[in-house]
Amino acid sequence: MAELNYDLNNLYRQAFPDLASRVLTRLDGVRDVALGQLDTALGDAFRIPMEAPSPAQLNFAGIEAKLVVQGDVPSWYGSPVFQAITFRRGTYNFLGTGLKQGQVLTKPMGDWLLPHSATAEFRQAKNLTKSSPSGSVGTVKEMWSLEDWDITIRGLILHRLPNVFPEEQVRALLEWSRLADSIRVSGEMFGLLGIDRLVIENLNLGKVAGMPNVVPFQMQCSSDEAVELAILSNRIR
Repeated sequence: MAELNYDLNNLYRQAFPDLASRVLTRLDGVRDVALGQLDTALGDAFRIPMEAPSPAQLNFAGIEAKLVVQGDVPSWYGSPVFQAITFRRGTYNFLGTGLKQGQVLTKPMGDWLLPHSATAEFRQAKNLTKSSPSGSVGTVKEMWSLEDWDITIRGLILHRLPNVFPEEQVRALLEWSRLADSIRVSGEMFGLLGIDRLVIENLNLGKVAGMPNVVPFQMQCSSDEAVELAILSNRIR
């Protein structure tokens, strides 16, 4: 059976209709075959010639930039994957079933690299107290704390062959989502935001009509931090 080439932008719009009105960037690590063919077909017909800017317009003095380093893991197309998301190995808690119903058990988990199509969105709110002084316009704000990061991870679990359900990857996703524990996570944006653990609060699985080998998923997560306790003693040394 022949392998498939996926137009992931189109698949995203079918799997997540609420994103249809947004401008979706081309996914890192995946070559959009359809866009490449379109660009080749159009050639230079729709390219507008631009005058070369003067050197004075290209003064970037004082602007700092960070080099984006490509990942070591290649996609199916051989291109590098940028900002991959990985759930890290460790011993995690899970709830027992059957005769062990209600018990909290532990099991070791290995590293799991999320599908290359996975993307993450981050949102953090502030806990504010507002008061309205009399005789004035507006409010006085007092910030008490920052809430957890709300993290939405969505993507597509794919199989290279048509009409083959990607059971192994789906089972791996379910195993992680059913943990009763916070999960160690790594990724460039997670590191930048100081997030090294997250909790999966809910998981949605969907389908794309006519494509049994494509399983859309969306996880709603929140960041978590290890709580360190200090035991104080009343002893007089």
